[in-house]
Amino acid sequence: MNKVTLILVKLTNCPFCIKFIPVFDKVSELIKEESEFKNTEINIKIYDYAKEKEKFETENLHLAFWAFGAPSIFIDCTINGNDKKYKKIEPIYPENNNEEEHKKTAVKFLNTIIKDYKDLVVSQRGGTNNNYYKNKYLKYKNKYLILKNNN
Repeated sequence: MNKVTLILVKLTNCPFCIKFIPVFDKVSELIKEESEFKNTEINIKIYDYAKEKEKFETENLHLAFWAFGAPSIFIDCTINGNDKKYKKIEPIYPENNNEEEHKKTAVKFLNTIIKDYKDLVVSQRGGTNNNYYKNKYLKYKNKYLILKNNN
C-alpha cells in the first residue's frame, strides 16, 4: 500500500501563507475523496516553522534542506511499502479572497498534486514520464509530416 503525506510549512504572519491556507484546507478535504488516492493512506501535516522548526526537521530530515520560503509544500510518498519519494510543490494562490475562488484554486492545486504523485510512482518503477516522450514523439512526427508534404 502506498502512503502519501501532504506537508505544509508555514509562518503565522506570512501574507502568502495567509492567502494560501484556505486553498490548502480545501485540498485537504478534496484529496481524501480523489479516486487517484483510493488505495492510498493520506496524511496531512502542517508545521508553523517559527514555532515548530525543530519538530519539522526531526520528523522530516530529508525535507529540511528544501524548506525555504513560506509556504513550502511537499508531497512525501512511501511507495509499495519501502521506496520513499518526495517532491516540493509550488503553491497556487487564489486571485480573490472568497469561497468560490478558494475552491477553484484548490482543484487546480489538487491536479498538480495528482500529476506529481503519478510522476513519483512512475519514477519508482524505474520508468519515465510517458507523456513527456509521447509529446516529444508527436512534435517530431508533426515536423516530419510537414516536411514530407512539402516535398
